[in-house]
Amino acid sequence: MSVSDKFRTENPKDWDNNTLSELLLELSREHIPNDMVRHRAIIQALTILNEQNKREFKKLERRNLVLTVVVIILTVTQVLIGLVQIFIKK
Repeated sequence: MSVSDKFRTENPKDWDNNTLSELLLELSREHIPNDMVRHRAIIQALTILNEQNKREFKKLERRNLVLTVVVIILTVTQVLIGLVQIFIKK
C-alpha cells in the first residue's frame, strides 16, 4: 500500500511509531517526477513529523510531571525536617 493510499484510508493518529517512521522513510526515498503532485508528499511528511512530535511532547510532559511531583515532595520533606529541628532545639 502506498503512502497516499494509507493516508486516504487510515487516520495517521492510529499508526504506531514504527509505521510513522517507515512511511516517512518511504516518502524520503520516493521519486516524484511530477511537480504538481510533489506538494502532497511534502504535506504527508509534515503530517507524519507533526504526529511524531506530538507523541514525543506527551512523553516529555509525563516525565516532567513526575519530576515536578518528586521535587515538590522533597521540598516539603525538607521544610518539615527543618521545622522539626527548630522545635527540637527550643
